[in-house]
Amino acid sequence: MSDQLLALTIAFALCAVCGRPGAAQDTPAASIAGCYTLTLGPWSPTLGPDSAYYAVPRAVRLDTAAFAASPPSTYGPGRRLSPNIQYPRPAAFPGTPRWEIRDGGVVLTWSNGFTPTIISLYVGDSVLVGTATALSDAHPIGEPPRPRAAVTARRHPCGPG
Repeated sequence: MSDQLLALTIAFALCAVCGRPGAAQDTPAASIAGCYTLTLGPWSPTLGPDSAYYAVPRAVRLDTAAFAASPPSTYGPGRRLSPNIQYPRPAAFPGTPRWEIRDGGVVLTWSNGFTPTIISLYVGDSVLVGTATALSDAHPIGEPPRPRAAVTARRHPCGPG
């Protein structure tokens, strides 16, 4: 699929969401689902010793298989996202990893229950572009800015499995 055709396909799918709260359920997830290569820029501020908890996989699959959010999302059911982040200490958080169409874009979410990583993407020049945000359940007094990184997602053919 050419980059221009891909951009038009994604733009068409996302335009149904633009400017209409709660319209995400109307958008066909199948037009967004697929395999993508993620390229992250440098985190600012830097992640420091917790960087392994935000090591987003470079190749991801956005599946069409839905599962219910816990608690329920106002944007409808989330969809399966794989693979998970390889956390230093095994942990799981219900409903993650997941992706959903939200606010005119695509949101990818990973969490081990303590350190969520959120990537918000929008249609760019034949790719999805956006920002990764590293969150934490630790909130020091005078909380520093949350680390962010620029993200580009390029669609590629999915392999077996």
